[in-house]
Amino acid sequence: MAKPGRKLLPRILLAGGAAALALAGAEAGMRAYLVSKSGATDFASYRRRCLGEQLAIFEQDAAGELTDLRPGQHQGKLITINRQGFRGAPALEPKPADGFRIVCIGGSGCFGTTSSGDAATFPAFLEKSLRENANDPAAVEVLNGGLPGATTALAITRFEQRLRPLRPDLVILYNLINDILQSRRAKLGLDPRMRPLVPVSGPVSSLLSHSAIYLAIVSARTEREKAAEIAEANRAQADQARGTPAARERARAVEQAVTREQAGSGDANEKNLYLVPEHVAEFRAQLERFARLARQSGATPVFCTFAMRFRGDETQREYQENGPATARYMPDWKMAWGRSAP
Repeated sequence: MAKPGRKLLPRILLAGGAAALALAGAEAGMRAYLVSKSGATDFASYRRRCLGEQLAIFEQDAAGELTDLRPGQHQGKLITINRQGFRGAPALEPKPADGFRIVCIGGSGCFGTTSSGDAATFPAFLEKSLRENANDPAAVEVLNGGLPGATTALAITRFEQRLRPLRPDLVILYNLINDILQSRRAKLGLDPRMRPLVPVSGPVSSLLSHSAIYLAIVSARTEREKAAEIAEANRAQADQARGTPAARERARAVEQAVTREQAGSGDANEKNLYLVPEHVAEFRAQLERFARLARQSGATPVFCTFAMRFRGDETQREYQENGPATARYMPDWKMAWGRSAP
């Protein structure tokens, strides 16, 4: 007569197998969801982002801030840093006498952090489009001088030190929200982005960190903790701003904007509330510096920058008066672009 345990064994194995399949399916589904939601190129890059790991392609300063790209490095088949220290194919040496060279500088939007490869970045698409309409396609070069996380000031400094010697004919400053994020960091008194979403403190957590389900659970908890820290910083700021009605109202507006942003219902333009006024003046000074450096290099400066200080409902005249470094108003995305005035 068979023992009861032997009769149960097939059922246990079947149930265990079904549970394992269900878990594998959930893991695969979560990986696809997290990669799609985050805009990462693959799960490995998403995991590195959660763990706060910096890739070998970057140079960092003592504070851990990204300062440049390391020549000759690569991230798999997705990102190639050439021998001249920027992404994609290197510039032709020497520059052809009849060549037309464009250099693009800025942050991750210019670099193409989430692009599927070197040929799928903004500068690469621009080069492809220009070559399709050029009499001599080989004479047109568009170089990707972007650096993820770069503020306008850092992007311009990098152009001055690394890309200016390449003698571009035209330089595009393509930067979006890094200046706003930096100003927001100073406004709130902390930068929760600098802390990893998923800490690894030993072999167990290191092993678990390869699971998308684990990353989702731990990162959600960390996000809640960060939100609490931001809320506390806003409360402290509000307490300090009780001196004048205007200061109290601004603090209240910032707190409400942060709340809406965390709930996913905030307007992206509300990030203007985070700006430190002095940073707006610095931003405009950097645009003037960019134009000066480009012209001194014999290149035409082109601006494609976030219109940080604007509400979104300005008239053309207001925009022209308050944004002398830009030339055209684009109300659909609060962006400004155009060639600088002669």
